[in-house]
Amino acid sequence: MCARQQRKLSENSPLEDVFEPVTHRTSPERPPKYAKVIEVLCNGTPYLQWIWLAKDYTDAFEKLIAAYSHIAECLPRFDRLSDAYRNNPDFQRVLAVIYSDIVEFHRHAYKFFRKSGWKCFFTSTWSGFDNQFKCNLESLSQHTDLVDREANAYLISETMQWRQEALQAAAREAKQRIADQLAAVIAWLGLDNAPHCGRGCQEDVLNRLVDECYAGTTEWVLQHDQIKTWMSGQGLATLWIKGKPGSVKALFAQNWCNFFDPTDRPPFYSASITTTHAKHPSVYILATLLSQILRQTPGLSAYVYTDFVAEGLPSSLSNLKLVLANLLPRTKSPRILIDGIDECIQHDSAGNPSDLNLVKDVLRDILHLASIGNGGLSLKLLLVSRDTPQIIRILSRKPILAIDEESTAVQSAIRSFIHQRISEIRYRFTNIPSIDTVLKDSENIALERSRGMFLWVRLVLSQLEDDAYNLNDLETAIANIPAG
Repeated sequence: MCARQQRKLSENSPLEDVFEPVTHRTSPERPPKYAKVIEVLCNGTPYLQWIWLAKDYTDAFEKLIAAYSHIAECLPRFDRLSDAYRNNPDFQRVLAVIYSDIVEFHRHAYKFFRKSGWKCFFTSTWSGFDNQFKCNLESLSQHTDLVDREANAYLISETMQWRQEALQAAAREAKQRIADQLAAVIAWLGLDNAPHCGRGCQEDVLNRLVDECYAGTTEWVLQHDQIKTWMSGQGLATLWIKGKPGSVKALFAQNWCNFFDPTDRPPFYSASITTTHAKHPSVYILATLLSQILRQTPGLSAYVYTDFVAEGLPSSLSNLKLVLANLLPRTKSPRILIDGIDECIQHDSAGNPSDLNLVKDVLRDILHLASIGNGGLSLKLLLVSRDTPQIIRILSRKPILAIDEESTAVQSAIRSFIHQRISEIRYRFTNIPSIDTVLKDSENIALERSRGMFLWVRLVLSQLEDDAYNLNDLETAIANIPAG
């Protein structure tokens, strides 16, 4: 019965002619060609059954060969993945499941063909093994997919990590390149080599003025019609704040940017001229503005470095004008403050103005900045100086805020400043019953003698803080307060 089933299964087999030469039959009619060779090769092993299986049960053999072929195709990939992720315990555990499936599949096949009488009962028992065989293959297939997904996940993770690291490295390189270019441009401007022109000096002056901006000293300016119009972006681009020496103009000028909403504050650039810069004030002003623009927007330094520094061009007035003309439109509604224009006026030994050409040139160069905004740029220019005839001739047609004409507001601001400064030294006289009266008299005397000169008040109160540590010192210092 078994022989008939075997012959029936082998009929019309496409692999019969291929595997016939290696069958283990010994009939005289069809002597085997390679049976003895295979028998010697497989001596002591169970693999000779596979030769018989290939002859008479080609469907089962094809399934086994396909399964082992699939395993053979996967193993090199698993080896590469195992080597690539040797330091990843989680991935090694996933691979272990795969190898476990392979061993389990081979164990079932080995166990099936090692049973005695398996040839006779092959047909009846194959269906049961075939179910287990399919289960093993499905498990192997699922776990293979899992390995591929895990490998892809790790690859994606590593790729993302590599990409993130590459982006960070590129960002660091770009940041360093911009920093190097900015440093080269700042050196090209030459500000740090000029007295009182370096960034540190500028920031020290600004911080000192900001610290001295007490509550109630500059808020009144916001209510002025000229300031409202100028701050809103309406009206003419240039506003001139004029006043006598030592008035509140300089303090306001250095703190005006604090009046804007911090969430919508336009970029602010400033330059304060002193007698130190009298030789080349225009170059100093433009270089200072340019340095502040580049520090606030370092990415713009690439243009200056490439087109000017690397080309060996000098930081001349014409080149600085060209750079600013190209960079200012890249900023959003810039506000520019130039303080101390009157310092450009040259005087003779008697103190009389001797040469007005310099201040004219400086004003021309400064007002040229406002013309850059004519192309649609909302640029606003704030000029601050003393009220001198030489400057009036040039700026008389510009909107003007005259500090001297705001005596009530200025006196109120000075009073607030005096009160807060004197309050800071009150702790020194806590045991004196009449100290409040003495300090109040001190405030009135200082206010009366100030004559609207803010700078004078600041100097006098600083001296008072240094000298007054008891009542006698305080009264003496107050009595000796000079007139402004």
